[in-house]
Amino acid sequence: MSKKIQPIPEHYIKDLAWAMEAGKTDPVMWIDTFLNGKLYKAQRELVELVRDNNRVAISGAHGTGKGAATGYIATWWTVCMGGFVVVMRNPFNMLIKTWWADWRDKMANAVFPVSNDLADSWHISPTKGIVCVNTDDPKNIPGFHAPKILFIIDEAAGIHYEIFDAIQGALCSDDAKLILLGQPLNTDCYFHDCFSNPFFKTMKIAAKDSPNVTGEMHIPGMVTGDWIEEMGATWGVDSAQYRVRVLGEFPLAGATNRLITEASLQESMFGEPKLPAACLADRNIFVSSGVDVAGPGVDSTLHAIIKNNVLVDLAEYGGLPYATEIALWIAERNVEHGVTSTSIDATGIGYYVAMELEKLALLDPAVGVVNKKTMNRVSSNPDRYKNVRTELIIKGSEAMNGGYIKLPPESTPKEVYDDMRAIWYQLTTNGGIEAEPKDKTRRRLKRSPDYSDTVFLAIDAASTIQPRSTQEYVDDLYKIGLKRFGSSSLASSGRF
Repeated sequence: MSKKIQPIPEHYIKDLAWAMEAGKTDPVMWIDTFLNGKLYKAQRELVELVRDNNRVAISGAHGTGKGAATGYIATWWTVCMGGFVVVMRNPFNMLIKTWWADWRDKMANAVFPVSNDLADSWHISPTKGIVCVNTDDPKNIPGFHAPKILFIIDEAAGIHYEIFDAIQGALCSDDAKLILLGQPLNTDCYFHDCFSNPFFKTMKIAAKDSPNVTGEMHIPGMVTGDWIEEMGATWGVDSAQYRVRVLGEFPLAGATNRLITEASLQESMFGEPKLPAACLADRNIFVSSGVDVAGPGVDSTLHAIIKNNVLVDLAEYGGLPYATEIALWIAERNVEHGVTSTSIDATGIGYYVAMELEKLALLDPAVGVVNKKTMNRVSSNPDRYKNVRTELIIKGSEAMNGGYIKLPPESTPKEVYDDMRAIWYQLTTNGGIEAEPKDKTRRRLKRSPDYSDTVFLAIDAASTIQPRSTQEYVDDLYKIGLKRFGSSSLASSGRF
């Protein structure tokens, strides 16, 4: 016999009805009552800002709960206000893995049932619900119309202008709202423009506003005071990364967008380089080279030589000859200069040149070790570097700034310095850095920044050279003696 379902007490229904109605003007109370959402001070202010304004932009530091707050707002707008919510972020898969996944987790605590297997949308009716939209094509946008529509643009600094142009038609009603939020990663975006737009109400949430810092409450996963201190020591409190990730402020215009600081460049021009400790027998192995192979067009193949951590030569091979011809030219120069390690950009034609160079190195070990680098591939540390090229540039810049690599004016073409001054960067949404694509630098520099890429490849090759210490050298001699004479006494006496 089935169990009889007990009716909901009338007073409870009246309380719920009152809370639903009161929630239209008090969303903080509604979120607490129906979603069990415990908001801290900055989140409460954010919710009320959205309640009172139709155009809102929020810049925030890393780990300050911006996305969580807008997830609660989306549910409030759908259930309490009877509206429709469109959520966007680029790329789409990150929207699903971050904002949408967090929303589903939060809804597990709601007083009303929400399915746990929702792929990318939740519908109460055709005009009430939440849907995640792919921004790869602006044509996906104009079809969204509802009496009460709310657009939430997560990590808005990564959304192109044409997407916002497409949204405008859906924002024509009095009840249409637009929320932009995210880390203030760059200034060349619609998100940045909103902070000087009189039609937008704006807000900034710094890392110090986190409840884990202020002591208001503890929320797992949000930024802590220890993290702020650590990032200050890691990045420097005057760095663009600290300004964006910790202070929640946009980068300053101009020189701060340069990936290689003028200080690093000036440090590399003068003085003697620092060299790693090595036995006398290995002092001649500190010779590396970098190769940037010419692609279709007017570029030349470039070959840089670094000896004892000093750039001593950079040569060009014009035109677009066969891969074997370029490889022979590189091999001859490597043997001439005593190169022990070469890093080559193995993108496009460079892949075939690298393969030919490896064949030559097998025939003649004096060509040196060949390291293939695919510059646009994901780096070994994607949380910090967007791709291999960014990793090589930053590590090379750090070596220059630390005094380990020297680029003296007498042996360094002016183009190397010009390239390094022209390379800008942008911060990625996952906390890393990306050197701007070469085509953007090319438009500003009027040529491709191949000179600096070649030098950074040579610096990378230098980092692969592992000299022996004096003790390691003695141990190797001892092993040779044992192998030759088969007697530890003869070996240890030095008679071999």
